[in-house]
Amino acid sequence: MKKLLLMTAAVITLSAGGALAQNTPDFATTDGDKSGEVTFSELILQYPDVSQEQFDTADADKSGGLNEKEFLMVVTPNTESVNENDDNQNKDDAAPATPPAQ
Repeated sequence: MKKLLLMTAAVITLSAGGALAQNTPDFATTDGDKSGEVTFSELILQYPDVSQEQFDTADADKSGGLNEKEFLMVVTPNTESVNENDDNQNKDDAAPATPPAQ
């Protein structure tokens, strides 16, 4: 009986791991032709809910494909916006302080 329970637990754990892996954004896998950019047709194979408008908005350099940073903006939009805020905060921290007026 213990063996059956352990085997069942192992199968459930492995199945959940596989499901989680499918939800992880993977630029290299999505870039089917390994061109260094993900086209819209490549993207919708793995992310069918992404619209052409979302794709076009993320294609910041208007190259017709998404580089890895642009790809992450589409598939993890909330994460990327946090990173952009961090970048702006770091720029503020790096700016030289203005000396007080005398």
